[in-house]
Amino acid sequence: MKVDVIFLTRNSLNPHLGECLDSLYKNVNVNRLLVMDEGSTDGTLELLSKYPNVHIQQVSGGRAVARQKGIETVETD
Repeated sequence: MKVDVIFLTRNSLNPHLGECLDSLYKNVNVNRLLVMDEGSTDGTLELLSKYPNVHIQQVSGGRAVARQKGIETVETD
């Protein structure tokens, strides 16, 4: 079964973001990676765009708003 994964981010590029994404795609049958971004300017979005089935949505209003928008975007059970 494939799942949509919600990923909240804002300037999350660090030495471990790539490792986290590699592990996610290795261990989870990802349908779509739903990225809720609050204005990253550090290369986070460029790294994320290298992975398959990434859908980036710009949001504002904090983590709770971003999480809710992600939940509303999910299409899998």
